[in-house]
Amino acid sequence: MPRLCVVCKKYEIKGSEKSFHSFPKNKDRQQLWLKVCNIKWYSPSYKICQDHFLPENYLPSGYLKNNAVPFVISTRRTDYEPLDYEGKSSSCQSPMKRSCVEPRASTSTDYEPLDYEGKSSSYQSPMKRKVLNANSIGLLSPSHFRTPRKARRHLDMVKKLYREKQIQNFNLKKKVIRLTEKVHTYDDLVLKLHKKQFLTDNASVHLQSIGSESLRTLVELNLKGKKLPYTPEMRKFAITLQFYSNKAYNFVRKSFKNVLPHPKTISKWYKVVNGDPGFTQEAFQCIHEKAKNETVICNIVLDEMSIREKIEWDGTKMHGFVDMGTNIDTVNDNSVHAKNAFVFMAVGVNGHWKMPIGYFLVAGLNGNERSNLLKQCLVLMGDTGAKVHSITFDGAYSNGKMCSNLGASFDINDELSFSFKNPYNNEPIYVFYDACHMIKLIRNTLGDMGYLFNQEGKKISWNHIKMLYFKEKNEGLKVATKLTNKHIYYYNEKMNVKLATQVLSNSVGNGLKFCKSLGCDDFKDIDATAEFCFLMNDAFDILNCRSKYSKNPYCLALDEKQFEKYENFSKNFYNYVLGLRLPNGKTVVESGRKTGFVGLIKALQNVLKLYTCLKKKYSLAYLLSFKLSQDHIETFFSSVRQRGGFNNNPSCKEFKSAYKKLLVHSEISGSQYGNCVAILDSTKMSVVNVGLDCIINNDIEEDLNTVEQDHDYIQSLNRLTPFLEEVTSYIAGFVVKKIKNKITCDICHPFLIDSSNHNFKLINQKDRNNALIKPCHDVVEICNEAERTFRSFNVFLPNIKHKMFNKIKNKIYQKRNIFKELNDHCIGQQLFNSHRDQIISMAILTYLNIRFHHAAATTEKKNNISMRKKFTKIVLFRNE
Repeated sequence: MPRLCVVCKKYEIKGSEKSFHSFPKNKDRQQLWLKVCNIKWYSPSYKICQDHFLPENYLPSGYLKNNAVPFVISTRRTDYEPLDYEGKSSSCQSPMKRSCVEPRASTSTDYEPLDYEGKSSSYQSPMKRKVLNANSIGLLSPSHFRTPRKARRHLDMVKKLYREKQIQNFNLKKKVIRLTEKVHTYDDLVLKLHKKQFLTDNASVHLQSIGSESLRTLVELNLKGKKLPYTPEMRKFAITLQFYSNKAYNFVRKSFKNVLPHPKTISKWYKVVNGDPGFTQEAFQCIHEKAKNETVICNIVLDEMSIREKIEWDGTKMHGFVDMGTNIDTVNDNSVHAKNAFVFMAVGVNGHWKMPIGYFLVAGLNGNERSNLLKQCLVLMGDTGAKVHSITFDGAYSNGKMCSNLGASFDINDELSFSFKNPYNNEPIYVFYDACHMIKLIRNTLGDMGYLFNQEGKKISWNHIKMLYFKEKNEGLKVATKLTNKHIYYYNEKMNVKLATQVLSNSVGNGLKFCKSLGCDDFKDIDATAEFCFLMNDAFDILNCRSKYSKNPYCLALDEKQFEKYENFSKNFYNYVLGLRLPNGKTVVESGRKTGFVGLIKALQNVLKLYTCLKKKYSLAYLLSFKLSQDHIETFFSSVRQRGGFNNNPSCKEFKSAYKKLLVHSEISGSQYGNCVAILDSTKMSVVNVGLDCIINNDIEEDLNTVEQDHDYIQSLNRLTPFLEEVTSYIAGFVVKKIKNKITCDICHPFLIDSSNHNFKLINQKDRNNALIKPCHDVVEICNEAERTFRSFNVFLPNIKHKMFNKIKNKIYQKRNIFKELNDHCIGQQLFNSHRDQIISMAILTYLNIRFHHAAATTEKKNNISMRKKFTKIVLFRNE
């Protein structure tokens, strides 16, 4: 298509040597050209022919000069005086000849060059030229649409401008949205990252917890554009954020004016830390600085982590061989490949901190080698000024041999067993077998043996727990236990602590007692099994206390008030375990299965001794037994594996890299797929707004779709057995608890609670502190009707919930005695929206949502034989 001059409207002639010039890219000169040519809108396709430039505007090569300015031809004058680039008249110095400025392709002989500012040099207000082709909507007139060609051209112009305005309007709307969602505070920043799924729940909670006021102020000042130097708190936040998510880190830097340092800067910070095998000097130095200002009491935790056998070269050193931190290159043909990383970690007993203090790449260590490393660790810790009085590990034989070499005895009848003298200061150090490992060993003993005998000769049977599981499965409801197929057939997940603790728990013991109270023949002799579950549950709770306050009487921190109670329990537990016997008649504590039972006995005794020692020496107010758990180092291992993404089995080189990052970022959270999992209760419910006379408090935002998974369901007959009626009554109490928080009418509240002292067997069995709600007879009847209706439908059909709701409500309205006490209260209210109708609707919807949620969960768990974790552990332990 031939080019067109936007000034004289002349097209390029084929074969002509006339040149056409584009507008300059410089915005100032571009606006000058537009002003000179009387053009209001700019387009990249606009061209100006050479007829509108002077010969002096061209270089010898034929290119246009950078300071060239076009001129337009005028019809008002025949004389002119060209201007130079500075805007001054050039006639006083070197008059120009007329021939050099005559237009080349124009019939007009009157024109007037313009100066750099776009003004005429001879007059001030020239007459405006008639606009033949409008370039804006405001210049349009009927004359521009007289011919089809003009109409089409101007219509295209209008469409183009309209489209440009649309784009401009769209961009402005997006800008407004960005401004309304702009992050102003530190908490907003973390929440936005979590909303974009850049951070996990644990990571977002942790980042919010570490942000002090000074850090928040620093972030907010940076968000406002005030650049400040990186403080230690900013460094901690930057390292933590990048550790959890590189994507989140880059998002923050890009979106918020480079608030955080460049990733290469963080890499330089990591290079300062020596992450080579051996004891880490930086860790001991950090503890030493902390011990200068306060009394630091530590627990040493040690364990091995399987790593992948892989030889790697990093440019300076070969990685993958056994390395004990000697800094001696012993790589040769006989070098042994490292299979495990033996890690030491210090955990603050009187503080909320933990820190890895060293690791060794090994292929296997015997008791003597381990004792040498432990001795060296205790001496180094003593040099820092920290006080060490306890050590925690699992029940491996090599760990026991390690402590034996240091003077410890493991005789259950020896009062001084499970302790030895600190080689640094001869202070006592108490040995703890990890409670989580011990409870797994006890579960394995009962499951593998099938049954045990207590001191009275009564049978403690694994079959009783299996019968409870199958009873719940056949009935379709659970008695508030968490038993699944994985709990009964645990062989593929023996290392899962959660499965073991949920089997040997109070809920299972209460479930067995409840089934016996119903008169079931299969549960006549379950007393010994229930007692075994109760004792193991309480022992584990004492050794896993995480908070100073708790409703559970055995989850309270050890202090002066609880000391006597825990001491009595420890003595009773000791006597109980001594009386346990295997099927062959041998006592458990003398058999090959004694580790779990002896470990719990001595852990209970040592936690009392440790508290007494710390209280006497350092005036410790209370002791949290969770500080003595191995979960801290398990979380560390989980975080190391998490660093590799899909590669959860790091090599020696990858382990070193992860260790350095975790050493700098010592406050870590593990993966949800590790051996130790934090179980969070997120039970929430929602409500329905039912009109003007609504008694529901809509300010309380809850979600019915996420409820506690205590109940499991299958399809069954409409008739409810006594088992189902009691379980439904238990759920009805939960329903009352949820809807009571929503109801704002004080008159309606008392009618939801039972006032007749009805005997609810399951609620009475489960109620430890008189905290469970006993529902009124009307709510129980509604829940029973909802249960019968739910079992009569296929719950996986579309829109089935609405049909169920209507059917249940019709049946309830046929029973005129439901909430008849509210009849007088409902006088004058809306006919189908009274308080009575709202309570009935809320109870039905709450119950149905619980049932639908667990019906879906049941369907997802049909194939309960999980092989993933088993094969994962096989891969890890084979160092592949």
